[in-house]
Amino acid sequence: MSEPTKKRKRNADGSKKSSKKVAVETPGASEVTVTVVQNTDDWAPIVAATPGLAFDKSLSLKPYTKRRGNAPQRPGQSGSIATDELLIESSEHPAIDYVGREEEAGGTDSLLKHYIGVYDPATGGLQVIESRKMTVRGIVRAQNAAPEAFAEKGDYKNMRELRNDLGQTFGTKKSKKAIASLTENAISKPRTAAEHTEPVKHDAVTAAMLRNMAEVTSGMATTEELQTVVDESKPRPRANLDAESPKDVYTIDYLVGTETMKVIPVKEWQDAVKAKEQIITSSKFVSDRIQLASSSVQKLKVLRYLLAILEFYGATTPAAACARSPKRMSCARPCPASRRRWRGTSSASSRITA
Repeated sequence: MSEPTKKRKRNADGSKKSSKKVAVETPGASEVTVTVVQNTDDWAPIVAATPGLAFDKSLSLKPYTKRRGNAPQRPGQSGSIATDELLIESSEHPAIDYVGREEEAGGTDSLLKHYIGVYDPATGGLQVIESRKMTVRGIVRAQNAAPEAFAEKGDYKNMRELRNDLGQTFGTKKSKKAIASLTENAISKPRTAAEHTEPVKHDAVTAAMLRNMAEVTSGMATTEELQTVVDESKPRPRANLDAESPKDVYTIDYLVGTETMKVIPVKEWQDAVKAKEQIITSSKFVSDRIQLASSSVQKLKVLRYLLAILEFYGATTPAAACARSPKRMSCARPCPASRRRWRGTSSASSRITA
């Protein structure tokens, strides 16, 4: 008994194609003649691409040309493509402006030339002409929003109200109680005239609270009064803001005091100046100005007061500072170098500096 022949399985999905070659009828002319047509016109064909854009073919584009900066003197077969730069634009769309530009120099395809050809099957001739490669992109036109977009919505809520709604929905009992307390104690803000509405009338409870707050805060000090109290409490001289001369801003009677000026002794300095004796003190600043201020008793008293302040300041500094700086003139006790200088002075000057 002969074995049964196995049948070939038919391709169910039909994806497998036959390996047999299909005979294609060739045209009568076996050779194709290619002819390059020189572009002598100012306008050349355009090959435009619209990446990511659905361009409406019914729109018309307006061309604009501009002379290239590096245009060659002999453009050759390229013609106006090599000498002029082209830009196409359309604003017919209600919301989008379409702009087409050529690729700038230095791009990936800036040196690549594009051609458009026309093939005649009867004669077997193919005529090609160089064309411009352009890219058309869409730009959304800026528009003014309608007045209704800026109108205040009735269901507008600020961030606090949104948080309160969220807390009332998903919050704990403690948070819900706090939100309810804030809502009960809230005072509604009256609307301003800028909202073109009449002010909201407060209820009796709100009006009573506002009146009570006004009575309590009526006797409170203003910001200027509080600043004045703070300035007066600081240990610094008070300036006369109504003075017309710089010397009247801080007067001597206010800085030193009238009673203090009366008890400052300057008789010894006056006698030493009349006797033309040298007066040396612990402050070189004061010593250099005694002779110049000898004609005014007030100035001598001010110098004596300044000397007392400097000596008091020197007494508060550590004693080691005097040893480290022998030339320090504001020490309470004279340094060894100062003592050697004082030995040659007269008895009157020594008595004054003691």
